[in-house]
Amino acid sequence: AEKPAPVSFREAVLFWLKLGFISFGGPAGQIAILHQELVERRRAEDALRESEERFRTLFEYAPEAVVVVDADTGRFVDPNGNAATLYGLSRSELLKVGPGTMSPPIQPDGRSSDVAAREKVSAALSGATPVFEWMHRNAAGQDIPCEVRLVRMPAAGHNYVRASVTDITERKRN
Repeated sequence: AEKPAPVSFREAVLFWLKLGFISFGGPAGQIAILHQELVERRRAEDALRESEERFRTLFEYAPEAVVVVDADTGRFVDPNGNAATLYGLSRSELLKVGPGTMSPPIQPDGRSSDVAAREKVSAALSGATPVFEWMHRNAAGQDIPCEVRLVRMPAAGHNYVRASVTDITERKRN
């Protein structure tokens, strides 16, 4: 259970004044203030829903694979359709694995994938926005050279990192 945000002194005074108007305005004042509260709440809910729809559209229709990774469990918590295509797994299958599973044990530079991944994710959690090349491996066992961009995701109580993963196979051939 998340703690509600603290109420500012100004908000508390304004609400107290509204309560005073309810007492002096009688039923008409109570209805007017209740209507105002309901309208404000509806506007806030609509704005939140619209913001969520914009995020979902950006996420789902991004040209690259986009995944949200739980840094504590090392698993994908939200893959887009392009991630399912890149890794050759369904979305539900991707939720059971993470980038460590979808990488060869050793990266082309000779470093352990697990160690290198932890370093990059740690940097993102610290506020950096690392961009780097990474070798992923799809479900068929084929290695895929990728460019990865990480950024920390705001999530109360969770250490989430968003990864944008671009297949750079063609770039590597040239």
